[in-house]
Amino acid sequence: MMTLADPSKSRAVLVGTASYDHLQDLPAVANNLARLKELFTDPEVWGLNPEHCVVLLDPTRDGVLEAIGSAADSATDTLVIYFAGHGIPDSRSQELHLALPTTTPDRLFRAVSYGDVRRAVLDSRSANKVVLLDCCYSGRAMAAGMGTAEAGMEVGIDGAYLMTASAATRTSSAPIGATYTAFTGEVIAALADGLPTDADVLYMEDIYFHVHKELAAKGLPKPQQMLSNGGRSIAVARNRFAQPAKFDGVDWAQLSPTTRRNFVATLIATLNADSQVTQPADDDSVIVTCGLPDARVAYHVFPYVESVTSAQKRTIRRSLADPAAAGAARHVVVTPHEPSPAERSWLESAAPQNEGEAIEWLGTVWLDDHLTDQQDLCDYFLGTGPRRHATPRSRSIGDLLAPMTTINDLQRELTRLRTETRKLSPLWRIDHATQGPTTQFTIRERFAGAAVLDPVTITPVFSFPLDDPDGQDAHREFLRAIDFGSDATIDGRFIDRFEFQASEQTLRLLGADKPTKPAQIQIKAIPNNEGLPLPCVLEAVDAQGVILARLDASLTERTGGRRGTMLTGSDPSGMLSFRNTLEHLRGDKELVGRMNFTVHGVVDRYPYACRPAADFLLAMTPGTKVLLRIGEAVLGPGDVKDSLPQDMAQPARLVVALHEVQRQFGRQLPIPDGLTGKDLREIEMVAELANAGEARWPYRGINTGIWAHRLQEFLDDERIGSHGALILESDRMPFTWGGQTIDIGPFRLYGSHMTLTNRPELETAVGTGQDPEARWRCMDGHHLTIFRKAPAERGKTTDDAV
Repeated sequence: MMTLADPSKSRAVLVGTASYDHLQDLPAVANNLARLKELFTDPEVWGLNPEHCVVLLDPTRDGVLEAIGSAADSATDTLVIYFAGHGIPDSRSQELHLALPTTTPDRLFRAVSYGDVRRAVLDSRSANKVVLLDCCYSGRAMAAGMGTAEAGMEVGIDGAYLMTASAATRTSSAPIGATYTAFTGEVIAALADGLPTDADVLYMEDIYFHVHKELAAKGLPKPQQMLSNGGRSIAVARNRFAQPAKFDGVDWAQLSPTTRRNFVATLIATLNADSQVTQPADDDSVIVTCGLPDARVAYHVFPYVESVTSAQKRTIRRSLADPAAAGAARHVVVTPHEPSPAERSWLESAAPQNEGEAIEWLGTVWLDDHLTDQQDLCDYFLGTGPRRHATPRSRSIGDLLAPMTTINDLQRELTRLRTETRKLSPLWRIDHATQGPTTQFTIRERFAGAAVLDPVTITPVFSFPLDDPDGQDAHREFLRAIDFGSDATIDGRFIDRFEFQASEQTLRLLGADKPTKPAQIQIKAIPNNEGLPLPCVLEAVDAQGVILARLDASLTERTGGRRGTMLTGSDPSGMLSFRNTLEHLRGDKELVGRMNFTVHGVVDRYPYACRPAADFLLAMTPGTKVLLRIGEAVLGPGDVKDSLPQDMAQPARLVVALHEVQRQFGRQLPIPDGLTGKDLREIEMVAELANAGEARWPYRGINTGIWAHRLQEFLDDERIGSHGALILESDRMPFTWGGQTIDIGPFRLYGSHMTLTNRPELETAVGTGQDPEARWRCMDGHHLTIFRKAPAERGKTTDDAV
């Protein structure tokens, strides 16, 4: 970013036409020129020498070009050219002309061509060049350019900036009776009053954004800008809005002890990275530790504003010996009063020190020196209000978006917004994430232990109607969360209100004075995972204690609540997770627990990896018991009272069947997506066939294709009656599930009581040349059986086969 343009090396030429012989007069232009010169020559704004700020009201063409040429030759820092009046485009070349008193549309030689102005400006040796055009059709000046590479115009000109009052095809606005024209009036307002930015100077682009926003809000023509390298950061005025108040120290005695302590501790944490704040028990001090382990510093912060008493000296000694400060290479006592030589001497002699440890006492001199550059921190704790209006309070998102046209513009504004957001609190960091129409705000400690200085308690008050089933379900979920530490989501209709306890500043930050009712509240458990993960074993045993299935697993999370503890774990494949809820021991009673299982998606997992979990699930039939072994400790048993739900049983059956199929056929593929109940029945049939050599066909019937030239022969065969036995044989039978194909090889399909259900349809198809299908169906109480042919039988056929 650039600093304010040097007024001694800069020049400005302000040109305007207020009175016309043949065009409408613009009396406000005279006021434009007078006020702009007043501001440019004001030492508190820019400070141009009045002789270097030339004003030309109702000038001649030669007078304008001579003044611009002279200023262009003299300026070495910044050259500013301003014109207000009528703008007339050439009907043939479309070039913009700046109308003077005698100009008419058919006498443009009496006007100043913008091309002549542009050449004079670009020929100047000044480092920065600014042109402001307040006239109709001024956007046509963009076609001539000011050196922007982005627009494909002339390049290689650093520090050039052009702002126009309107687009190429739009008129500008000069409201009747107004003191200034609309465009220049907003430029004057920015120069006179400043803008709510972080900078101490006004950059041309900031002025443009202000003018754009204000004119757009009033429905007036929007300005345009064009710039080259560095053009956006040319500054020709100090930002009056952002003038900092001179820091004259803090009246510490007027603050409460807690505010004094928190103010000093937050300053130290702000100045030092990786700070950690702790509070000794039964003490009004805090300890701020920071730095690398071998150069750790412990700041001992006390709220004392007067000479310390004997009791306060004992408090200081306790703090220096506190475990939180153990191992520090340097101890620093900090108080909001300047210690006397006697107090410093006492500290050096009385404080316990280990070899190599240093100790010192810092007071108000050190605090004032470091608070000089911490205006936002002072504003926060002293309640003096922000030094400058923060962006979130002074500019809406709509205002930010209005002048933006590129991703770079958006990035710039988001950076500004983040900068202003940091000023909301030195203790709490506000992060946000947007998904669709929803924005989630997360408030975290800005440094470790910030909550020690500013504890926050938010208590939701719920109402769960007894006559509302959803309300009772939510109540049970809520109780599980607070009793055992599980997560829960409570719908907003069951939330009455929130009760807040926090500092005044944080209550304001949270909007506690006008809380909004949320759509829902999510309760998140805070786990204590010390010592985890921990291996364990799940066992399913029958009524006689025989182990039906064992599953190696791992405990990965531990949470707790009012009534007990919840242990969460999973098997190695991730297919099965479990939660073991344990109530606290009371007296000599046994540990009371409950086990809940969840089956996760098996798609893309390998069957062999999931097989142990699937076997364990299928072993959990009514009457069995489940044990959780952690080393030598045994939790349980838990009784299985109900059959496994379908959403758990079907994935387990699928895993077992696919594993058997892949094992028999030498495959190892992940479980595909999109498998159906029909696929499961077929896979289980193929698994049984592969293991036992025969299996029950999973359907009530089967269709067989018949060639058209053999159809009549088929119908004439006396063996084809209304019902009877059916034998089908083939060397191939491929099955495809989720894109994976397995051919079970030579097979024989047998049904003892079958019927042909579509003989009339087949008779009709004779002579049509079509290959129809014969549909066979098992008679009631019977089924088809499929046999896998042994190697010795392969290639043989059966005489009775149809």
